Amino acid sequence: MGLFERMKLQSRILPEKFLEEYGKNVLIYDAETSPNYMGIGFRSCDPNQEDRIFRLKENQDDIYEMISYLLSIKNCILCGYNNYSFDDVLLKKIYLWTVKNEDFTAKDIFEFVQKYLIDGKDKENTPEQKYYNYLRWKVALPLNLQSIDLMAMFFSKKQNIKSLKQLGVALEMPFIQELPYAPDKILTEEEIKHVEIYNTNDLNTTSSLFNHYKNDLVIAEEINKQSNYEINVQGKTKAQIAMTWIMHEYEKKTGIERWRAKEMVKKTFSLPLCDIVPEIEFETRECQELYAKIYSKVLYIDDSKIKRWETDRKYLKKDLHEEVKIGTLVINIKLGGLHSKDLPQSIIPKEDEILIDIDAFSFYPSLIKTLKINPRHLSLAWNEIYTKLIPERKEVKKHMKKAELEGNFELYEDLKKTSNALKLKLNSTYGMLGEVSSEINCPYASNQVTLSGQLYLIKLCEMLYLRGIQAISANTDGILVLLKKDKMDILREVCKNWSDLFNIELEEEFYKAIYKHHVNSYLAVKPNGRTKVKGDFRNYTSLASKNDCLVVKKAVIEYFVNGIPVEHTIKNSKNIYDFAFSFKASKHFELFFSYMGKTEDHPQQISCY
Repeated sequence: MGLFERMKLQSRILPEKFLEEYGKNVLIYDAETSPNYMGIGFRSCDPNQEDRIFRLKENQDDIYEMISYLLSIKNCILCGYNNYSFDDVLLKKIYLWTVKNEDFTAKDIFEFVQKYLIDGKDKENTPEQKYYNYLRWKVALPLNLQSIDLMAMFFSKKQNIKSLKQLGVALEMPFIQELPYAPDKILTEEEIKHVEIYNTNDLNTTSSLFNHYKNDLVIAEEINKQSNYEINVQGKTKAQIAMTWIMHEYEKKTGIERWRAKEMVKKTFSLPLCDIVPEIEFETRECQELYAKIYSKVLYIDDSKIKRWETDRKYLKKDLHEEVKIGTLVINIKLGGLHSKDLPQSIIPKEDEILIDIDAFSFYPSLIKTLKINPRHLSLAWNEIYTKLIPERKEVKKHMKKAELEGNFELYEDLKKTSNALKLKLNSTYGMLGEVSSEINCPYASNQVTLSGQLYLIKLCEMLYLRGIQAISANTDGILVLLKKDKMDILREVCKNWSDLFNIELEEEFYKAIYKHHVNSYLAVKPNGRTKVKGDFRNYTSLASKNDCLVVKKAVIEYFVNGIPVEHTIKNSKNIYDFAFSFKASKHFELFFSYMGKTEDHPQQISCY
């Protein structure tokens, strides 16, 4: 049985119905074009509805039927991958031709795609680029349709862009297939069938990707609901969601429109750290010297080199890079955050010891609240809007715990949506303080948050050290401590004093053991046997990185957590994807595939083996 015959038999992956509770009906869609054929495939959440492919080719024109189909679906949201740049623009152009009663063929569509969507959109200041931008940004989707572009939402930064086929590998799709023919090939009827099978395969991958990001899409809809649908953030990145929300609330409170706030952003070319460092009294000589060094520094920003998607922090000419030693703990301090110098090690507490992780609750938002940090070009109304979310989220989490204890899981899930929406607003809004393209960009504010946080954590490590308790690791918003059980009361006393001093809450989490490669790569085992993994120990599929041979990481974790020999886990794994590797060749490679004496020229660029 050949590839296309096997692909015909694959199961359909349906997009889940989770947005229906918000009154939205999702259609996954994807378009294919060639000089003599255009097909647009649609898939709904309803398992009783077959996929629909509307064609334009010789002796077949389904355009009006497609429009009627889309009109029949209430509150329809189209969802694709890279559709903001391609499929949506194509759909707008087809509709414009249709309402003007202009005749057009598959060849006209193909030539439009090549001229404007492939060749012309990136040619600066050309008529082709201007028309592409007009269609993309100025012309709305027809028929009151909305759309979600999963690539724009989750892979928008240039360094993170991945093809749908690369994501298919990470999603463990059974078929990873590129377009089977050259884009400019005139297709036979048999070849059109192959292209439509390929289109179905893309619908499967896009549906799987849609389901993978279920929680993120629900959070976006929950934020719409929290704003009484005064804003629509569905289809936006987390950063865009945060900015849409905060600037909408700021305009309501102050009357200052978003575009005006953007014009008010102040350029910053130097940053005296004495202007942003909080007053802290350290007791040890090492910490006092560190504080004096930081306080005296001036950082310089080369604004001319900053690109749209980058941060001020990246282009500070004279970056911050200091080090301090507290007992046996060595901490590196940089502008973006602190981390300790951790050697590869296994940390297992003895019978009379406790291993405890101490984290600051909602650390950066809490710093913004207690230090009244605010973008310098905006009024304190911004801080009021932002910080009111902290007690709201704390109250929601309190009710979540109660619902979980009472076994009211339906209420728990509803509250979890609310909590996640509040968390996104808090974390992503903070992140935009350092983005040069944002309306709240302020290097003073963003760096005051990170520097204050680092100094506060260093103070906590020092306070514990002076009471005979040694922190063994520190990173971003917390520290790790290994101590004798009889010193637990002292630790909690110190933590309470620190919390009272800085008005920031601390949370505790106990571990049975930690196996560490470095500060950002470890396996932590909790008393209930559950694990927390980070960095090289990540043993689950991540769409943000490659997932080659996950069985190795799974075997290591099973060995450390359950004492199962590495060989046993590897030999007994039944998931072929645990052993898979993937490779995407650049256009500079000359490719061929050889198997059992047979050689095939021009295999596809991405392979899973």
